[in-house]
Amino acid sequence: MTYVGVSVAPVPIDLIVRRFCACGAMNRCDCDLPPPRSGWTVDSLTELRQLMREHGSLETVAMITGVSRRDCNVALNALIGRTPVHALAALEAGMPRQ
Repeated sequence: MTYVGVSVAPVPIDLIVRRFCACGAMNRCDCDLPPPRSGWTVDSLTELRQLMREHGSLETVAMITGVSRRDCNVALNALIGRTPVHALAALEAGMPRQ
């Protein structure tokens, strides 16, 4: 019996999106800075996706949610090809620290 091996290149650490902090390895925070805040939650991103599917209009979705069109657009962009959990991680990683 012959087994075929598959070679998988390791993923560089800097390509892994971390949810709250960008310092250290293995989810250890050494910076003591407050975590970034996007203003979104998994539930709100899930609702945003559903509202966009129902209405198909960024203007309408922004009016319903009470969030600016720009912020809705940024969140919808983060949702492309991602789950709401992964989109939240991407949004949080892109936010400046406060």
